Amino acid sequence: MWITFGQLQSLLEIPYSTKQIILLDRGYCDALFWASFLYKQEVCSKEQSDSLKRILYEMNEQFDVFPDYLFVIDVSIEESIKRRAALGGKTTMTNEDFLSFYKSELENFYKNANCPIWYLDTTTLSIQETLEETFDELIKHLS
Repeated sequence: MWITFGQLQSLLEIPYSTKQIILLDRGYCDALFWASFLYKQEVCSKEQSDSLKRILYEMNEQFDVFPDYLFVIDVSIEESIKRRAALGGKTTMTNEDFLSFYKSELENFYKNANCPIWYLDTTTLSIQETLEETFDELIKHLS
C-alpha cells in the first residue's frame, strides 16, 4: 500500500511539472492493476480494492494521468523463474502457480486499456536486444 501511495504522489506532481514528456512511468497502471489483483489474491477486501480504484479513477479524471501509450514487456513463466533463480532471488512469490495467475490477470488488465499498446516478448531476447527494440519503438513514437 505504501508503494502505491508513493506512486500516486508522483502522479499528482505531473500536472505541475515543466517537463513535456514522461518516457516511462508505470505508476498509474501499476496501482490500478494491483488494486484489483490484491483483492483477487484475498490480500484486501472488495471494499478496500474498490476504494483505492475510486481514488485512482478520480485522479485520472482530475489530472489525466492515464498513459497515452503502454509498453508491455513480457517474458514466459519458465524464463521468469529461470532469471529470478540466476539472480539468486527468492522464488516464494515467483512460483509457477502465482506467475500463471499474475500473467493471466495482467493480460486481462491490458486488454481493457483505452490506449495503444506495444507488446514485446523478451523470453528469447538478451538484455541488449530488449533495450534496442524498446528504444527503437520509443524513438518511432517520439518522432
